[in-house]
Amino acid sequence: MNVEKLKLILQKQKDKLDHYLQLVKEKQEVLVSNDVAQLQVLITSEQKLLIEIKTVEQEWLGVLKQNLDYKNQEVSDIKFLQQEIKELVLEINRINNINKYLISNTREFIKEVMTSIFKNSKKRSLIDRKI
Repeated sequence: MNVEKLKLILQKQKDKLDHYLQLVKEKQEVLVSNDVAQLQVLITSEQKLLIEIKTVEQEWLGVLKQNLDYKNQEVSDIKFLQQEIKELVLEINRINNINKYLISNTREFIKEVMTSIFKNSKKRSLIDRKI
């Protein structure tokens, strides 16, 4: 294997991470719009994509273990791709943190709503309630 193989693997990883970033952004929109059905579809897609990303990472590690000789230009090309991948991962992490925050706030809101609905209602059913 040669440096071109490394570049191809890194490019494949970058493409997968680009796709993952778009998926994470779409998931954020779905979380905000509270579309549970679409969220399930996105979570399934996300799981499949994460498996693909892991496979590419394992391929990358396998090639690195072969101790390739690099030329200066080829090394700089690889470093550039690695930097792009690093930036993508940071952006994905940022959006995932926002998504965690959104989920946490939604759970807290639901908890408060349920508490206010069922407050002092031990004897009455939910159907008999006037809201």
